[in-house]
Amino acid sequence: MVYSKTRVHISKKWLFNSIVVALIASVMIILLDLFVFSPLIGAPLNQLPSPNWWQGLLASLYGGITEEIMLRLFGMTFIVWLLARITKKEKDNIPNSFYYVAIFLTAIIFGLGHLPATIQVFGDLSTIIVIRALVLNGLLGLWFGYLYWKKGLEYAMIAHMSADIFLHVLFASILN
Repeated sequence: MVYSKTRVHISKKWLFNSIVVALIASVMIILLDLFVFSPLIGAPLNQLPSPNWWQGLLASLYGGITEEIMLRLFGMTFIVWLLARITKKEKDNIPNSFYYVAIFLTAIIFGLGHLPATIQVFGDLSTIIVIRALVLNGLLGLWFGYLYWKKGLEYAMIAHMSADIFLHVLFASILN
């Protein structure tokens, strides 16, 4: 809008990849929860409380926008900046390892940020429930971080919203 000749290029290929990987990861999360974590926790997945579809849709918008701004735009960027500052690396000289560290740390923070919702579902926390929150949320957090690094915040937001819609709207209604 400010520079009328400059247009943001949206890659249809990466838009598609963002959504497809979010779908595949969502299926992996459901399978991990059903066949790995539920037997360890002792609570069948179908007995856990599930929000209405519209609540899941609203959560998808919140997660896709707010969580990505907080974790990727601010969190990842801050971690990479801090590592570059500590090691005195310039913008064009930042090693990929700094980005990998930032992606991994924000994926852990992403999982930890879901602990309050996990407490609402399970009532209390045990070691396996904390590990469940970290693994199930961290898987997608790794993908969102990679997208942010390589393609931009918009792709991470779209992937996050897509994953939340798959998990909290489509698959939730199928599993219930």
